[in-house]
Amino acid sequence: MSNSAGKYLADLEEKFRLLTEHSLAGIYVVNPAGEILYANRRLAEISGYSPTELEGRNIFQLVHPDDRERIIEQSSRKAAGLPAPRNWSCRGIRKDGSVGWLEGNSALITYEGSPALFGNFIEVTESKLAYAALQESEERLRTLIDATPDCIFFKDAGGRWLVANRAALALFELDGDDYRGQTDRELAEASGFYREVFLTCLESDRKAWEKGSLFREEETVPRPDGPPVVLDVIKVPLFFPDGSRKALVVLGRDITKSKNSESLLRQAAKLETVGTLSLSIAHEFNNILMGISGNAELAAGEPGDSPLVKKALSTILRLTRRAGTMIQRLGTFGRREKINPRPTEVTAVIDEALALHERDLKLANITVEKSYPRSVRVAADASQLEQVFVNLILNAYHALLPAGKGSISVEVGEKNREVEIRISDDGIGIPKEQLPRIFEPFFTTKTEEREEGLPGLGLGLWVSRQIVEDHGGRIEAARRPEGGTAFTLTLPRISRTPQSEAEAGPAADTRFRVLKGKKILVIDDEEDLLVIFSKYLAGHGLEVTTADNGEEGLRHARRGEFDIFLVDYVMPGLSGTALIRKLRSVAPRARIVVISGKRLPEDLAAELGGVVDDFLRKPLELLQLGERLSRLTRES
Repeated sequence: MSNSAGKYLADLEEKFRLLTEHSLAGIYVVNPAGEILYANRRLAEISGYSPTELEGRNIFQLVHPDDRERIIEQSSRKAAGLPAPRNWSCRGIRKDGSVGWLEGNSALITYEGSPALFGNFIEVTESKLAYAALQESEERLRTLIDATPDCIFFKDAGGRWLVANRAALALFELDGDDYRGQTDRELAEASGFYREVFLTCLESDRKAWEKGSLFREEETVPRPDGPPVVLDVIKVPLFFPDGSRKALVVLGRDITKSKNSESLLRQAAKLETVGTLSLSIAHEFNNILMGISGNAELAAGEPGDSPLVKKALSTILRLTRRAGTMIQRLGTFGRREKINPRPTEVTAVIDEALALHERDLKLANITVEKSYPRSVRVAADASQLEQVFVNLILNAYHALLPAGKGSISVEVGEKNREVEIRISDDGIGIPKEQLPRIFEPFFTTKTEEREEGLPGLGLGLWVSRQIVEDHGGRIEAARRPEGGTAFTLTLPRISRTPQSEAEAGPAADTRFRVLKGKKILVIDDEEDLLVIFSKYLAGHGLEVTTADNGEEGLRHARRGEFDIFLVDYVMPGLSGTALIRKLRSVAPRARIVVISGKRLPEDLAAELGGVVDDFLRKPLELLQLGERLSRLTRES
């Protein structure tokens, strides 16, 4: 070899050593068996061994036992000239026993005339740990996002879905990863049921990008198996430093319950307003009803009237009772009343309700099909029960009216000590999504004006459910498979036979004898009612004195001895609790009966218990008044 060639090789070797000894990577040369032929200074630093200790050591001893077999296999294949991965990654063991992560590559070379593996590697322990920590943090974040009930998803600048949590996937019934990379428009075309929702999302995305900052609105998502879900949606657009679009973050919170609560609060306010208004007119309205029913009752007791007149008077009495019940229900929104159920023939009450609308049903070409036994008895307030049947018949009537014809079916049956009443029609039916709400106050499907000139108020079914539940029953609504709607009422059945005369008490001509000769002072500001009370009570032998105001009544009470005071609770001037307490102090042994068309008997009992002997609500039947006065007199 010439001097120049030798000098060139020496220079080349020197440069190689300078490069390898100052390299940041560990560099090695090993024979096919793994024996180290050369190791640079960086390899010694990484392994913790000195260069001298590394010479002749098997390099595979520096590999973690769990990775050693794999690395030996790769190296053996490479040394044999077989296909093998160029790059490798494994854990290494330092001289002190600590473990670190290594990444490198190797290649087959000829070293000093023999086959050898030349390789280099770097230690990546810190980056591996950082990556593992990042993965763990990402997993925790993913778990947290998936666990939250809120819908969370991310879209790229083009509106393509990137990631969505479980709540979002469940809401739109998306499976697996099929949604990834798709736009809302593509999802809309693929999903018929949610098509409109995805298109709405597309529009709200546009608004968010245009605004360039947090955008918020409510979106409604229909459900195939129930009522729709209302979402409070927040969309946050993200931008690159140059202002170009980066991604869109979308969050949706289910606020259906809170929206329902808001609706209930609004309904409660409406109910309170209706209750307040109805209470303000209840007193006057009930006085009018009392005047009508009282005169009808007095007329019905007169001999010589024709059957037609008797029937008309009976109808007036029945309708005034129903009107009184209705005004009582309006005045007690939001609270439940105690009822005094009596054995009642259900079929008779149904027939009366149908008779009220017989003419309207005929004019609308609506037929009525009845299927029920002759006699089925329940414990009920007949006038309240009639109101339920009237409401349901009216509902069916309005459902059939647009078609100009149709049929209403009324079926009554008995099952397991219960009476089941089913009133159905073959009309247009109630939409499935509205069924869960039809018993809510102020909810109505009758948005168009009816022939009465008013839309539905949404109170009929709500009142009906209250009445049925007050009677210990249930009411349900369902769509009929063949079309139309069916309402089913279930009420407790009673099987008692009609009372005998002995059970019912003394006959009408003898039960009031105890009142004969008793002195009664009637105090009421309604002149018509004073006349009615006077005629009725005098007819049963009482000595009646009347006063049309509290001051005059108190003067009468101080001048004479009375056995009974019949006092209207609400009057101009001296009235109410003040008048009643003064009467009690004047006549401690007299019986005091309070009547009111405004205050509830249970309220008065709580306020005046121990001072008043009985409470009656207007409008009341004169027969009821006579029975209560007789009972009080017998007890004294």
